[in-house]
Amino acid sequence: MEKEGFDVHSATSSPSALEIFSSLDIDIVLLDLNIPGTHGFEIAKELLSLKKIGIIFITGSTEQVDKIVGLELGADDYIQKPFDFRELLARIRSVLRRLDHVTDNSSGSESEAGHLKAHFGNWQLDCLTQEISGKDNATPELTSHEYFILLALLKSNNRVLPRDFLLNAISSRNWTPYDRSIDVLVGKLRKKLQCENGEYIKTIRGQGYKFCSAVTWSD
Repeated sequence: MEKEGFDVHSATSSPSALEIFSSLDIDIVLLDLNIPGTHGFEIAKELLSLKKIGIIFITGSTEQVDKIVGLELGADDYIQKPFDFRELLARIRSVLRRLDHVTDNSSGSESEAGHLKAHFGNWQLDCLTQEISGKDNATPELTSHEYFILLALLKSNNRVLPRDFLLNAISSRNWTPYDRSIDVLVGKLRKKLQCENGEYIKTIRGQGYKFCSAVTWSD
């Protein structure tokens, strides 16, 4: 990783990982679910409570539930062992781009969106801070996946977005046809927007999702 320009700090246990995180400015964490000391999910929860960072889970498990739980916790991606270094590097860069730590050819359009605010119903989404606010001072915290799903839906208001389109919006990985991770994330997003009955995000059976409320944009 150092040859690719990254400053790398390694930990072999959960206490040492937390010590490194508290003493250094970390942008992204590659977190093995089986790290000695504490389960990787618990470490991720603690890290995300301290700072908004990128997290990629490393796992030897093929269980779908591990991926779903990881995404629910706010992880950005996961990679299964054994993996190719080039694939890992691509995913790291993809996560960092979404966190605005590096730029690529698409960064111009993301930068333009970053200065906008979207207004819908009683909500306002600030694309610069990736924060959402609503009536009664409601400020639910969005994970990076939830933010990018919501942004994609808002930009395509009243258009159906297929599941694979939304999955590709949050990760560069290849998804299986039966992957239901997007449904879990949309369900969590609905809860945070207090629209579990589909007031904003409507499920189009066999196709995907559609944002069905009026959206306006401002600087």
